[in-house]
Amino acid sequence: MIENIIDTIKESEKKAKDIIADSKREASSIVEQAYTESYQILDDAKKQSKDIIKESETRATEEASKEFSKLKKEYESKLRSIADDTAKKQDQAIDRIINKIFD
Repeated sequence: MIENIIDTIKESEKKAKDIIADSKREASSIVEQAYTESYQILDDAKKQSKDIIKESETRATEEASKEFSKLKKEYESKLRSIADDTAKKQDQAIDRIINKIFD
């Protein structure tokens, strides 16, 4: 009877050790999986941030190019207007000088 109790206790101890060992393995596996997932999340976040930066740079370049084209057109238009005004004023000055000479 005592031997049965001792055997039962030994068997219970063995089961407890097995349960503890299984729990340790499972906990280790969970921690390892968490590390793996966290590294994957970090990698994904880095990739997304690089993609966002690249997209932002592309948009900024496109917008700057559009703004440059717009300003260039405005500048050229104003330059033509100034050149036209200058030509008109030059013609007017020449006409005045000619009129003064012949008057």
